[in-house]
Amino acid sequence: MKRTIHFTLVVLLTAILTMSCQVEDPSNVTVVKAGLLIDGTGNPPLRDVLIFIEGNRITQVTQQEEIPPGATVIDASQQVVMPGLIDTHVHPGDRANAGPSAEYRASVIQHLKQALAFGVTTIFSLGLDPDSNFAIRDESWGDDFDGSRMLTAGTGFTAVGGHPTQLGTDLPNQIDDPALARQRVQELAAQGVDGLKIWVAPIGGLPVIKAEVSRAIIEEGHKHNLRVFAHLNTAEDTQTLVEAQLDGVTHIAGDSYEEETIELMRRQGTIVAPMLVQKKKGLVFSEDRELFEDPFVRRVLGQELDELKEALAQTSPEALERMAQSYQQAKENFVRLKNAGVRLAVGTDSNTSFAPVGLITHKEVETLVEAGLSPMEALVAGTRGSAEWAGVSDRLGTIEAGKLADMLILEENPLVDIRNTRKIVKVILGGRVVE
Repeated sequence: MKRTIHFTLVVLLTAILTMSCQVEDPSNVTVVKAGLLIDGTGNPPLRDVLIFIEGNRITQVTQQEEIPPGATVIDASQQVVMPGLIDTHVHPGDRANAGPSAEYRASVIQHLKQALAFGVTTIFSLGLDPDSNFAIRDESWGDDFDGSRMLTAGTGFTAVGGHPTQLGTDLPNQIDDPALARQRVQELAAQGVDGLKIWVAPIGGLPVIKAEVSRAIIEEGHKHNLRVFAHLNTAEDTQTLVEAQLDGVTHIAGDSYEEETIELMRRQGTIVAPMLVQKKKGLVFSEDRELFEDPFVRRVLGQELDELKEALAQTSPEALERMAQSYQQAKENFVRLKNAGVRLAVGTDSNTSFAPVGLITHKEVETLVEAGLSPMEALVAGTRGSAEWAGVSDRLGTIEAGKLADMLILEENPLVDIRNTRKIVKVILGGRVVE
């Protein structure tokens, strides 16, 4: 009798385990057959991988399973699959008309669509968002939105009359008092921002936000579980804010970092988005004029590509030389950060001069390789590193079970030539192919 009961229990347990390992309804399952998988973790690429997706999330990444009958199959067996790129520093939309108008909303959404066309599946809009952009942010995370996912820092912080107010925007919070800064952080937290932005930028003699105000913003932000990022142009200001527990640096300093600063960034886990393309500016395109003839780039950018070409033609050799010098200075700092093991991300300050949304993200990844990263390290910076910078690595940045199914199918291997990140066959967002 005991043997019978024992046998029955074994049979039932086996049946339950078998059922639990099977997909309940294969018609709700999508399987991506990857010839080569670069998963964003930095681990070696894998060949002949199946990526199982249910709803908008990855459920399994395996080389062992069979494809269940009835599942939707995306065949990339002769291609490369990698996570969607994440750009930590974008300014979408027509900022001259920022506000609740339908025209401005359309301009933001157009940039999100443009980013996605280039395989940038998530962007962080960093500090120049009117209140109306919160609704766009929420919409962008829906399962039927055909554009990049958007994160927002709302309105960032600067000194009274500080950068970037000289560009004609009144959106930044111009604050010189720590108590007022704390109050504004509380208001932004209540609005639901994804992080906080500070400009510490001594540009053209403009006022610079006080260190005590920046410290108050960082401290109050952390009380509300918000990551805090800063535009930093100098090594001294970088040291000051890193000492105050800054989470992310955007813009690499133009002067040399102290060793103490670099070690502190490494030890604290401060993540740096160096934005080398913002140092190269026009050089990015003067060194790669084939972009102007690229059919895919032409189709996505349209008239913007012509305007970019004209802007380059109007750039003097002397200006290009200054850009080259600026890049070389930044590159020296970058190499030191890399060698010290400081964590890196990809950001571009896109939708500024010589920085078209989407395309410039690829150029930053390429420039990171030019400056000393391996292709794998650059890809990790643009995927997992950027997700960590933005505080969304629990959802994005790698192709692993439980993550949102945002990925690119590439024709060629970017580990062989990093420019192959632009050879996009398909973009998958939340498990669906977006045309």
